[in-house]
Amino acid sequence: MVAGMSFSDDATFDQFKGTSTYIASEELKHAVNVAVALARPLLIRGEPGTGKDVAARLVHDLSERASRPYATVRCSESNPAALERELFGTTASGVSRAGLLERVRGGTVVLEDASS
Repeated sequence: MVAGMSFSDDATFDQFKGTSTYIASEELKHAVNVAVALARPLLIRGEPGTGKDVAARLVHDLSERASRPYATVRCSESNPAALERELFGTTASGVSRAGLLERVRGGTVVLEDASS
């Protein structure tokens, strides 16, 4: 967690203000703070429009990874082969191209619509 910051900060909390009672709950604040402190891979699930992308960005911004890259991949927009090349890289005609996972090393990669 970035020194002195937590999800209880008013400026940070403003990102989550909405109509959902869960969004404004202390339970959500606690869950985000726990996710930040764990510094582990994270699965954020929810219906469309519930703020999963905002939560992912918030966890990134409050974590030790905040100064590292943040990237989003929309899995549903790529066929499996293209997605594999995007994530893991490719070598063509003797020229290697690093994949997103290597380029963002130490940062955050969000896989949107990964179940598609």
